[in-house]
Amino acid sequence: MELSEKIYRYLKKQDDYVSGQMMAEAFGVSRTGVWKAVKRMRERGIPVESGRTGYRLPDGLDIITASDVADAYGMAALPYDLTVLDTVTSTNDVLRDAYRLDPTVNKVLIARAQTAGRGRTGRSFDSPADCGLYMSFLLPPDYQLDKSLVITTMAAVAVSESIEEVTDLATHIKWVNDIYIGDAKVAGILTESSVNLESGRPEYIILGIGINTERPEELSEAVRPTATALFPSGGHAAVKAKLAAAIVRRVEKYYRDLADPHLVRYYDGKLYKKGQQIDCRLREKDPWTAAVVEGIDEHFRLILSMGGKRRIMSYGEFFIRPPHGGADDM
Repeated sequence: MELSEKIYRYLKKQDDYVSGQMMAEAFGVSRTGVWKAVKRMRERGIPVESGRTGYRLPDGLDIITASDVADAYGMAALPYDLTVLDTVTSTNDVLRDAYRLDPTVNKVLIARAQTAGRGRTGRSFDSPADCGLYMSFLLPPDYQLDKSLVITTMAAVAVSESIEEVTDLATHIKWVNDIYIGDAKVAGILTESSVNLESGRPEYIILGIGINTERPEELSEAVRPTATALFPSGGHAAVKAKLAAAIVRRVEKYYRDLADPHLVRYYDGKLYKKGQQIDCRLREKDPWTAAVVEGIDEHFRLILSMGGKRRIMSYGEFFIRPPHGGADDM
């Protein structure tokens, strides 16, 4: 563990300033070493305060670090190499670029903010600083490309279960990759890969997850009407760490067995608007069409009843008119 992580854990337990000399003696390093570690913490977005008597963390600090996630995960070592950064373009993009330099997998990246977060079909995903949990997994390519839908739906189950475990909030899953609380979106999932054209197999799988945790008013005006957050008032950094650890635990478990029947059962039970009539469209410019959401089949394909006919969707877009009757698609 880096000295900066040790000092961060130490300062979290203190109520007042701690001198550099005291920490130097506690960790067997020089005061210069402590100063460099504090500098490293600040570079990572941890706002360490300094005064005449030493260093401290500000009251009500609302951030997440790798050590916070490791602590929340429990006694066993994390199954992935975990990094937490301050601000990135996109956690998916950073892991993709990292793979090109070093083709190793089993990595997780968490960022406090994204400047170019995105969802499916290139849509932007708002990622303001400290308002969400933005994380991506770089996973081993153990599956054929046709498993990409299953990986996305597996992640939806992992995120839904983790939110409910950590917050006690009830969630639903909108096919194929969105998590809802009530009638508002709280999380989205994006699965990406690079395919070896000779073998037809992915070289890697990148699984991106974005969860709005707080202050939804900082989201862009375009998405605000159909978005929500786990804790609108904020101040839940400890919950973010627990949530990240819960997601890591489930992704690691389910990715080893994508055929686990629990995934289909849970997803179908949580399917947004299941058994209800909705107005939907399958392309952004199509007219709204009445349909009934019947459920999903064993391959996670969406089953709709439209005009007296059954329609099964295995890919593509699926838009639902919001309950308030606005023009925005959900």
